[in-house]
Amino acid sequence: MSLSNNLFVQQMSELLALLAQAAQQKRTLTYRQLITELALPVPAMQRLTYLLEQLTQRDWLQQQPLRSALVVSQRPPYLPKQGWFSFLQQLDAELTFVDSVEQAAWHQTQLQQVYAAFSKA
Repeated sequence: MSLSNNLFVQQMSELLALLAQAAQQKRTLTYRQLITELALPVPAMQRLTYLLEQLTQRDWLQQQPLRSALVVSQRPPYLPKQGWFSFLQQLDAELTFVDSVEQAAWHQTQLQQVYAAFSKA
């Protein structure tokens, strides 16, 4: 998906502000909350996915805590969607998850890293 540069910059800026606030409050946000807060037009989920993938790649390559880990499904087990884990595996072929328990544990570690990074800010 390609967004115009100005729109992308604006939406990414708004996304980063929402994620920073959530991290400082040590809480997660749902995909639905972000779509609403960002007022993303249809296809909203595709737009949000694009923004999150760009952010994930940036954080991963800069070896920063993965801010996209703050975005979770509104249903149990309250994890990012499977596509997030698959995208991470594309970034690092050595990253593997045997099952959802491993995914949940890895995700929890990522959340703690994000919370710690923002508590220092």
